[in-house]
Amino acid sequence: MLRERQTPSGPTCANQADRAYVDQIVARVYKNYQLLHTEARKLDIHCAGSSSITMNSISIHDAKESINQAERVRVLTFLAYLFLPFSFIAAVFGMNVLEFTTPNPPIWLFFCYLMPYHHDLCFDSYLV
Repeated sequence: MLRERQTPSGPTCANQADRAYVDQIVARVYKNYQLLHTEARKLDIHCAGSSSITMNSISIHDAKESINQAERVRVLTFLAYLFLPFSFIAAVFGMNVLEFTTPNPPIWLFFCYLMPYHHDLCFDSYLV
């Protein structure tokens, strides 16, 4: 609009003094527009850089959280690896499928039943 004011479709001034005054105002407005446009470009570049830094720091934080979660899952898996055979044998003993002849069977009997299952579990996890 500022550049097209000299065309026939643009606004015109009747006398020369007003035209000179309007030309000065238009020149200042155009200069201010160029300065604002330059500042807007600088701010755009700065914001783009800041947003990439922010996104990178968020990615690093997410990666650290992922590592922490993987460690917690590893510990949970190890605990399940240890307690799964114990809970299976305890469930078998709790079903009263076989009657013990003595009222208080020895504790080593529990571990004798446990060892083959625990050994199979260890061997299977080694193969994987």
